[in-house]
Amino acid sequence: YRVLGSYYATGHLCTHYKARLVTGVLSQEGRLTCPWHAACFNVTSPAAISDIEEAPATTALHKYRTVVEDGK
Repeated sequence: YRVLGSYYATGHLCTHYKARLVTGVLSQEGRLTCPWHAACFNVTSPAAISDIEEAPATTALHKYRTVVEDGK
């Protein structure tokens, strides 16, 4: 995800019922909402996993390191 000029990467399935998050909604502040049951995650959290902001998610999303080199 690109949020406020920074890049983030997480797992692609919601931890509740495994909905594909590619069809979810990402706010300008980095809040990712699942399309099925409205579980919310903060993809910009500094931890190694995303913060759960709203239930019914059971666990946080795994986050992956991102690197931008030469604008890519």
